[in-house]
Amino acid sequence: METVIRFEPDHGATPLEVEVCKAVAEMPWIELSDQAAVELACRYARWIEMAAHTNLGRAAEQIGPRLEAVLVELGATPASRLKITGTQKQVNGRLAELRQARRGA
Repeated sequence: METVIRFEPDHGATPLEVEVCKAVAEMPWIELSDQAAVELACRYARWIEMAAHTNLGRAAEQIGPRLEAVLVELGATPASRLKITGTQKQVNGRLAELRQARRGA
């Protein structure tokens, strides 16, 4: 298995973008061929945060499912991780916080 060049968030990275990067760093099955998907997931995360902070909730709602689809492909969701590793771990990160805040708003 090839080692992926990890995407390092820059100093202007949003909290969700940082969470995506941290999650990817913990996935030993990610390969160099996954780099484009990793970078796409990080961009989607940044756009969601930007939309959430500029009252463009509809844009965030449209990008959210796209981020989720990329995360599924990378094995970064509980169900997809279960298929890859045989174990399921509940993750409570920035995306979960944003979802909870949106439900409460």
